[in-house]
Amino acid sequence: MLSQRFFAGYPWRFVVTLLTGETVTSLERLASGRTVTYRLNQPAVATGRVPSDDPRVNITDVEVGLDAPHVSFADRLLYGFRREATSPDSWVCRFAGLLTQIEDTADAGQPYSTFTAYDPWQYLFHRRLVDGTSDVGVDGLSFPAQAGNLIVEQILDAAIAVDGAAMVSYNAAGWDTTATLSGATITDPYVIQQGTSVGEALRQIVALGGMDIEFRPVYDPAQPGVCCTVHVHSQMGSVQDGAPFSWDVGRSVQTITSLLDGDQLSNDVRFHTGQGGPAVTPQVDATSQTRYGVYTAEAFWPAAPNQTLAVEARAQRQLQLRKQGRRSGRISPNPLLSPKPFLDYGLGDRVPVHATTRLRQAVPWANDSTVYQRVYGIPIVLGDDGVETVTSLVASPDGFS
Repeated sequence: MLSQRFFAGYPWRFVVTLLTGETVTSLERLASGRTVTYRLNQPAVATGRVPSDDPRVNITDVEVGLDAPHVSFADRLLYGFRREATSPDSWVCRFAGLLTQIEDTADAGQPYSTFTAYDPWQYLFHRRLVDGTSDVGVDGLSFPAQAGNLIVEQILDAAIAVDGAAMVSYNAAGWDTTATLSGATITDPYVIQQGTSVGEALRQIVALGGMDIEFRPVYDPAQPGVCCTVHVHSQMGSVQDGAPFSWDVGRSVQTITSLLDGDQLSNDVRFHTGQGGPAVTPQVDATSQTRYGVYTAEAFWPAAPNQTLAVEARAQRQLQLRKQGRRSGRISPNPLLSPKPFLDYGLGDRVPVHATTRLRQAVPWANDSTVYQRVYGIPIVLGDDGVETVTSLVASPDGFS
């Protein structure tokens, strides 16, 4: 920050490489309309637009025997570096993933190519789940009762051993050993059904509510082709009292949206194992029923015919998220005055959110006075003028402990 009036911003650079790590081209001062979006327990995505007829985009890679242009799909990696004064190396890798989509468009004047890249979690939706060295059988892939971090480790180990590298590295010894599937011990085997991809298996595990999986972007010449390191947390993030977002009682927020959706309310959750199987223990919140009446949510889990405790964990998770309706906020911070992403807060962090009754109902909401909201999504727009703007940051007071 240059002064209270002029904002220096955080410059970004994007570099395109081969799958083996060799740099192909740089998109610096070339790409426009750039965005990077981070979502808790989901793949990160980067988008942008480049002029199709620029040599840095359309020249063929004859040097390495390939006939694809510099900017191509499915055989190129995209790395995004952000300049941060707090880092000894200054430029920090904040996005890394596979270029998966290129859309070429031309009008009367200028052809453009719009690109989309996802971190490796998205790629893992195209990798099969394996049982040791074999395909998963009709009974699914069963894991005896154990910590969630061990299940994730076994899934990744087997997938990479059988079908090769997956653009990730990990040191499972450094993972959170208290990570469980549901926040409590599941004593019956956890079964993943036949036909499930690795990416979907990871998504199902975090949906149980007991752990978070982080794909942390990394650029390491010693690990060519690696985009992310995988980390497992019992709960990702921490309380960040120094990163408040305030409207009308401060100036750190330009716009704020507070959503209270009763159509998503549920205080009597009844989930069933299998298709038409018995209901697990109903999950009920009496306080919510006294205030709003009875709202029942019922669902069947045909892929989990014998997993009573796992389905019960899903029901507990749904009750926690929906007993007061869907409550969420979308915040567009003031880029000059607000806390800074990566430096002051990140995905999974709990941040103070405040608004006065001029927003009809004050935040924190009166029915539970939760000051902290968890950050579930950070969409960043990288302006052509070099200004980085967080637009519609997604936060909620529900879904964490």
